[in-house]
Amino acid sequence: MEDTKHCMTCRTEEETAFYKPHKHICRECLNAQNKARWEAQKKEREEWLAKWEREHGETWEAHQAKHAAKEAAKQGAREEAQRRSEIEAISPHIPSKVFSTSWLYCHNETMAYPERTTTSGKWLLFKRKGDELDTLWFQVVELLKAEKLGRAAKVSTMRADEKKEEGVICVYTYSLEDLADVRRIRAVLRNEAGITYKIAYKLDSKAGVEYAPRLYTHISSLYE
Repeated sequence: MEDTKHCMTCRTEEETAFYKPHKHICRECLNAQNKARWEAQKKEREEWLAKWEREHGETWEAHQAKHAAKEAAKQGAREEAQRRSEIEAISPHIPSKVFSTSWLYCHNETMAYPERTTTSGKWLLFKRKGDELDTLWFQVVELLKAEKLGRAAKVSTMRADEKKEEGVICVYTYSLEDLADVRRIRAVLRNEAGITYKIAYKLDSKAGVEYAPRLYTHISSLYE
């Protein structure tokens, strides 16, 4: 059976007004129906947007912008974490390249040195993060391996207090009561690591008391 040759809406019989897939409606009526549908959808969306703004106290556009900003921040954080992970995988022993842990440690378990006591402590060496801290840490590690210091040392990484410009190296001694040993290690740091400026000695029992790089004389056991 052949298709009807007139519009089912306006009843026109002009054959040129028909085209697939709308065989039973002329272009004029089809356009009118589409326009009415689009206007209804537009009105519905405007009403929905107005309701959203009333309920949430902000426009949908503002909400979308905030969401996009959050997602961008999350993506940036993921990319930064990946970048740091890749850097650390290449240089796991360089303080300025480590982000996954707050401290790197170095021990010399083979040297003859007394065990730590209740009066054990450490010399604090502050340096700007980056090449300065990295270079001093390498010096301390070499001195430790050469059995010229005590048994242990540690250095802060990029994860520890990321907002601070300076990092710290802790060079441990077994007891402040052995002043000769404490000052022997201080002399090594002065003569072989170039630490000619005054530095503080902090007891381990004062852990948790924060030091500033140059303003710690009032809580230091030694400052020389």
